[in-house]
Amino acid sequence: FAGPTWALGVVILFSIWSSLGFQIVVFLSGMTQIPHDLTEAARIDGARTWNVIRHITLPLLSPTWFLLTIVSVIGAFESFNAFYVFSGGEGGPLGSTMSLPLYIFRSFYVYGQVGYASAVSMLLFILLLGLTWLQLRYGEKKVHYMH
Repeated sequence: FAGPTWALGVVILFSIWSSLGFQIVVFLSGMTQIPHDLTEAARIDGARTWNVIRHITLPLLSPTWFLLTIVSVIGAFESFNAFYVFSGGEGGPLGSTMSLPLYIFRSFYVYGQVGYASAVSMLLFILLLGLTWLQLRYGEKKVHYMH
């Protein structure tokens, strides 16, 4: 498991595992906001469990999914700790676990390239701003808010 083929997979699994708790808490918080009256009315009308989940629960959880998608994409691009710890700050075997924040860190602290690290940081900011804007523009059309 020390080769470059497995290194990135291990870091990805660790990152998913470490962020899963936050996502579950937010998801459960979103589930508590769904009124029981709606699910109860659907069951009285004869809806089966799958139909309640498909037509009531999932549409009303779409704002929570939307938030978690945006936060997860930003978190994935800004992940530093797992890459630093697993690779010892070097970027892993053959550079297979070199993330953009780790690259910025090494440029700044190891090589002393302050201007270059700042420029790459701004590129990361612009990239995240653009991705978030795209998610907001196209993802919000599929979000169902309860009024």
